[in-house]
This record gives sequence, C-alpha cells and structure tokens, in this order.
Amino acid sequence: LSNLSSLVSSDTVFLSGILDVKARVDELDQPLPAFAGDATISGLMVENKPIGDIVMNAAKTDSNSIAANARLTGNGNDLLLKGKYYLSDTLKQFDANLDIKQLNVKTIEALSDGMLTNSSGNLHGSADLYGRFDDPRWKGKLVFDTTQFTVAQLGSPYRIDNQSISFEYPK
Repeated sequence: LSNLSSLVSSDTVFLSGILDVKARVDELDQPLPAFAGDATISGLMVENKPIGDIVMNAAKTDSNSIAANARLTGNGNDLLLKGKYYLSDTLKQFDANLDIKQLNVKTIEALSDGMLTNSSGNLHGSADLYGRFDDPRWKGKLVFDTTQFTVAQLGSPYRIDNQSISFEYPK
C-alpha cells in the first residue's frame, strides 16, 4: 500500500501493508453487475502506526444480494463486520452488523490525524446498520474498558472506565 499512498503524497507514507486481491465481476449486462472476491491487507499501518490485518470477502448470494464480511485482527483488535448489499431494493439497500470484540484505543489514535495522544485501553460493543445509503440507520452500544487518551488540542487526559454509550438513529 505504501506505493499507492505515495501517489497521493510523495513526502509522507500514509498507508503501508501488503494488499492481496482476488475478484471476479459477473453479469456486466445488468444495471448493477454482481461481484465476488477476497482481499487481505497484512500488516496495515497508518502513518507508521500499526493497525492490524484485514481480511475481506464478498459473494453474490442470490439474484438480488451480495454478502460481505470484513475482519480486523492484530494489534489488540478483533472486529467483524458482516452485511448484505441488496442490488435492486431501493428501500433497503444494505444491512450489516458490526461486532467489536476488542478495539485497541491506539488504533483510534492512529486514525485521529494527531487529535488523540497517549491512548490506552479498549472498546467493545456492537452496532446494527441498515437502510439506504442516502439515509442510513444504526443502533448499538460501545463499552469503554479502562480507556484513557489525551485530546491533543486541549492537552488534558481523559479516563473512561466501564462506561457505555448507546446510540440509535433515528430514535
């Protein structure tokens, strides 16, 4: 990935890792072609901070839907996103479940573009996502487990232990 990210910015390696993709596109005569494939990113790093390994796969399950899974493991992370994309349903274009067994707060720090520092601890929880792409819906809960971080702009450390955030849209 570092070769690809250097096309965007030659002075900084934004992404690095080994990308391996095997994909097949079918039914090119249809308004929405179907596809199937597998992709892995081994040793994913963002701005030289380790994220983990990502394994993704997708396959057409019937004439109207494609099932997809994505899993992030390593570096203290274990997340699984499973869902379906409905090719011809305009009211329900997707549904998915995100199962966060463990998300290392250092991973969030790596993706925060410098807004968070000195992070430690983990999150876990789950979320259901569904609806249309132009009007997504979600419901879930995140639990903070001995989490701490500093908001760089404020310089103040925050500690959150055994607290949860429930979210739902729309209510």
